[in-house]
Amino acid sequence: VYTIQDSSTIIGYLLLTRAKGRYDYFDYGILYSPDLSIIRVYVTVYRSTHGAAISQKKWLNQFKGYQGGNLELGADIDAVSGGTISSASLVNDIKRCHTLMSAILSKQ
Repeated sequence: VYTIQDSSTIIGYLLLTRAKGRYDYFDYGILYSPDLSIIRVYVTVYRSTHGAAISQKKWLNQFKGYQGGNLELGADIDAVSGGTISSASLVNDIKRCHTLMSAILSKQ
């Protein structure tokens, strides 16, 4: 977790993490605003031969604005053809990351 600051003002956070696709892990980052709403999600390394469509900016833009709570593949987030396992994994991991970030920031 990295804090992004402008002088002494926190302007956001960056969380770098990984999630498991069908066979391999993929690395990704989440850029949060100070109130923990998602600004951007991006995949940095996708190792599998299937499911790489989750790396597309258009698909990842669906997470923009997420602030915790309900997040379901197929309801809140469109599924990816050929990337069902990776997309489900990413959705679940983003929920986990929000819980983690909330816990970290509540201790500050």
